[in-house]
Amino acid sequence: MALVLGNADKITAAAAIAGEIVAPGANTGMLLGAGTLAAGAVGKLAGVADEAASMAGNVGNFTRNLEAADLGVKGTLQELRGAFTMNEGAATIKVDMIRGEIRNPLNVVGNMMETAKANGANSLRIEGTIANERLYGVLEQRYGLTSSGSVDSIDIPIR
Repeated sequence: MALVLGNADKITAAAAIAGEIVAPGANTGMLLGAGTLAAGAVGKLAGVADEAASMAGNVGNFTRNLEAADLGVKGTLQELRGAFTMNEGAATIKVDMIRGEIRNPLNVVGNMMETAKANGANSLRIEGTIANERLYGVLEQRYGLTSSGSVDSIDIPIR
């Protein structure tokens, strides 16, 4: 792997990692291959790589606002509030409010599963408060919807 360096004054990360001091006005546009770095610099780079690898397990952990695309809704939404969270392979989609015309209601849970899978999830938890009794019954029968206080939820393994 090679590192292409431009203006020597901008070589801060490479110099810090390599432990080298780059003099102002040094040759610009130089190409440094890993094989040409000093042994100490290679060792420091390896340490940085090890640290990055140890942190890789947390790379997919995040929380963001829920988006209509996460649900794959066909129709028009006037309001959508909620969150999509990934934590150590477990996705949680929390729907605080959804209002509008949904022409594909039977596909929404499957679409949520695809969103979770695309983000590397091995499980999906869907949370919300179901106000529609008919929808509650369908979700209970089809997906095993459960309630705890005011929170209704579905837990689905992702294969």
